[in-house]
Amino acid sequence: REIQKRIKMFAKEMLRGQEMTALATDGQLKKCVVTMDRKLKNMKLEINQIKRSIELHRIDEIHQGTEPNDIETPLDELCSTLVLNTGECITFR
Repeated sequence: REIQKRIKMFAKEMLRGQEMTALATDGQLKKCVVTMDRKLKNMKLEINQIKRSIELHRIDEIHQGTEPNDIETPLDELCSTLVLNTGECITFR
């Protein structure tokens, strides 16, 4: 039951949108808003009024901290990185 509660709370928060910080490959931090659609199939990112939608099934891996170690982005223990099936990575800090 506790897990169901947490998942429900996470889904509600993501439907409303969460302010996060994206980390660029050059180390620059950029404010962004991340939301999910009602069917929880797409994640939407908005950085500097540029919007992008990512289908969740396109996320191959999720890494915490300094992994994956084969990307240019300067990662630290506070990072979370999504690896898409295209090989592209999106890092939040």
